Amino acid sequence: MSNVRRAGVLGSPISHSLSPLLHNAAYQELGLDWQYRAYDITRGQLADFLNGCDETWVGLSLTMPLKEAVLPLLDDIDPLAQRVGAANTVTWAHGKRVGSNTDVAGMVASIKSVAPATDWEPGTATVIGAGATARSALAAIALLPGGERCEVTIIARRPAAALELAHMGEQWGLKVQGAPEGIAQSLSGTSHLWQADLVVSTLPGDAWEGADLPCPQHVDGTGEHPFGDGTLGDVGQTLLMDVAYAPWPTRLTQVWQDARAPVATGADLLLWQAVGQIEMMTGLKAPVDRMRQVLSARLAAGES
Repeated sequence: MSNVRRAGVLGSPISHSLSPLLHNAAYQELGLDWQYRAYDITRGQLADFLNGCDETWVGLSLTMPLKEAVLPLLDDIDPLAQRVGAANTVTWAHGKRVGSNTDVAGMVASIKSVAPATDWEPGTATVIGAGATARSALAAIALLPGGERCEVTIIARRPAAALELAHMGEQWGLKVQGAPEGIAQSLSGTSHLWQADLVVSTLPGDAWEGADLPCPQHVDGTGEHPFGDGTLGDVGQTLLMDVAYAPWPTRLTQVWQDARAPVATGADLLLWQAVGQIEMMTGLKAPVDRMRQVLSARLAAGES
């Protein structure tokens, strides 16, 4: 009987995904005869795809727009994914579908890897966006050293989404600035928001294209300007976590790099969330060095 097992990443669009590169490199290093592919799957196609997975399937990675859509299709959800309201991983246990979230741990590992000191703690943070990734960002902030004391400001176009995120942050014990009315007030933004200890951008990489940084404009692709006076200010030693990795560097990240301020990249997040998935699916320790090597080589070649 063949030992071939199958896994894959689902989302739409999906052609840009580097998850197959990371997972297949790990399988090869671990000596596993496993296959990992990308599948362009929409919300409407997700249920049928899951129903078609047989015993040869060991796990799935989920990206936009499926991290929330998958939840009602699961038999069990781990506490973290349940609390965040997003699962980026599906595995099977005794024939049942189990949803998990490795994005949060991936963010924590990414941020800690570039922290300016081993005892660094974020006293203040700004989160840009209010979707599933922003929820994971709030959970990650809460799990960072001293995170339970962090004061967080949310920047998002939709006040209702920002309020929902604010309430979730408070459930994590975070001090979400200005909730509830103050959240809508903060949407206009001022330059001091960029001088927090930590800024997490959950926007797509191309959202910053055409922005006249350090005075960003139209960054959300809608023609609206969510940053009020538009001044970025002096980023100083603010740590930036930019979840995008293509195109790279984003216009936002370039500002931080020019200022020689610390940046946790979307590639870091991609690596560490994949490490969690691989260890969950295989039961083996992921070959992090090999995974980092192939990812760095691909990004350096501009083949994202």
